[in-house]
Amino acid sequence: MFKRLIFFAFIFISVNVFAQKSFHQYDSITLVQLENQDWKKLIATGKEAVKEKKDFYYLYYRMGAAFYNLEKFRKAEFYFEKAFQFNHYDDGLKESLYRTMKLNEFYDEAYRFSKTFSDSLKIKTATDKLTFVNQLDASFAMNKPDSASYSQEGIQNYPLFSKYFFGVGLNHRVGRGISLFHHYSGTSLNTTLYKFYQSHYFLEANIPLINHYTVQPSFGFISQKTTFTNSQVTPVSNSYYVLSLNLKKSIPLFDFTVSGSVSDFYSLNQFQFDGGIKFYPLSNIKISIGAEYLGLSQQNSNYQSGFTLSTSYKPFSFLRFNASYFKGDSLYNQNTENGFVLNNNSALLKSRWIAGCSVFLPHKINLDFMYGIDSKVYFGYDLYTSAYLGAINYHYNYFSTSFKINF
Repeated sequence: MFKRLIFFAFIFISVNVFAQKSFHQYDSITLVQLENQDWKKLIATGKEAVKEKKDFYYLYYRMGAAFYNLEKFRKAEFYFEKAFQFNHYDDGLKESLYRTMKLNEFYDEAYRFSKTFSDSLKIKTATDKLTFVNQLDASFAMNKPDSASYSQEGIQNYPLFSKYFFGVGLNHRVGRGISLFHHYSGTSLNTTLYKFYQSHYFLEANIPLINHYTVQPSFGFISQKTTFTNSQVTPVSNSYYVLSLNLKKSIPLFDFTVSGSVSDFYSLNQFQFDGGIKFYPLSNIKISIGAEYLGLSQQNSNYQSGFTLSTSYKPFSFLRFNASYFKGDSLYNQNTENGFVLNNNSALLKSRWIAGCSVFLPHKINLDFMYGIDSKVYFGYDLYTSAYLGAINYHYNYFSTSFKINF
């Protein structure tokens, strides 16, 4: 009996050993599959070789090329990077990896990687002389109040007026691999009782680290001034700051983000934090689905929170659609990446729908359009006596447009 077990074990081991392919066989098979453009079979063969620990430079390079030709650019980048670990000198691989990074919109990572290029490859990829300023933008937005309901009669005379935003921005590089975004925005509100103006300077750095980590520290300085039609009321001027830090990690199918910010809006210390995940089901930027949780802890106030669901779809190279939905008991203040503080007022945001599109024109010109609907609640007080007047539940129609040119 024991001899039979030894015999069958020997047969089993022998079959598996002879079934495994050698490095040379995997090299030959994947080369033929590459020449025949049989991308799916090449990927399957490559995964089999990796599982059997028969990986080598050309295997990963060919797998990257297969995913690239299937337009799965995030996976292509992963395998090109694996190949780069075997060979740091192949200009063909470096060019493929650089162009894939740009297709995945990892621009700062791509320019940092160009440090490794030879002079001829820098000329070929137009990275020999990078422009200092790589983006200019201008934007306009308007909040217009819509339907409203009042909790009591005393607040029905409280005015709701349109609010206007404008902004200009500039993005520039700091060497190869770091970029700084400067943005100035103004907010104007003109009512029968008072005039309000806000200016906001926003600075954000984008710093790619190793292994697809990115850190984004930012600083905002906000100045506000309110003047009243009643000359006996003294004008009010205030200034506030916002400091934030965002950490992002990217893998082939997901982006993960964690961020936090502190501010002193309305002389109250605030800490805002959020965590988000974005899924790329096609392993490229054509479709993305995201979810984000946001919380706000404010001095002498209840904890506030909310969540955002978002999606984007790019059916053509020149067009992308975007949509998002926010729901929660927050926020009085909400910071956004483009430098606007969209909700820094005394009305409490309850929900927000946003839909829009981005149009990519020739000469690296982008046009962005966005329409949104905010649901808010305002707890009103008399401007002169501070007496509580009641609450207003109302909607804001939000529209914005921006123009960007890239260099």
